[in-house]
Amino acid sequence: MFRSRNYQRTQIMTDRRRMFAPVLFLNASRWIRRSLAITCLTAIALTTGGCISASGGIATSNLPVEGRQFEVIGPAETTVSWWTLDLGIIGLPLSDPPVSEAESRLVNQNEGDALINLRYWTDRSMFLFIINRHRFHLKADVIRFTDGK
Repeated sequence: MFRSRNYQRTQIMTDRRRMFAPVLFLNASRWIRRSLAITCLTAIALTTGGCISASGGIATSNLPVEGRQFEVIGPAETTVSWWTLDLGIIGLPLSDPPVSEAESRLVNQNEGDALINLRYWTDRSMFLFIINRHRFHLKADVIRFTDGK
């Protein structure tokens, strides 16, 4: 069967395309994989970077106890939390920080009058860039005054 010269050229071009098609696909695939990896790493860095922060402190007591007699009931610990909505540099608390609630919870739970040797720490977790959960941890020794004042 006789084939024209144009047919042969077309056949050769088709064969070359078939021969180089996997190489072109691999290059495109490599570019896609690299772009996907960069996108994923950027997303991870943006969502996890600076998501958690913490601070702490110590105080001797929540009421003045100097010159008063007291007995130590025992150690106690509690944690309270609240949520805020952060829009850029503007923070909007969704509720008031329940720090006094933590203090009164420890005193009432152990039927005491005050707290001494307070150790506290706070932490903050960020979710979806704008929602923050704040936690306040309080650890102290509960006391009861014995001097009748």
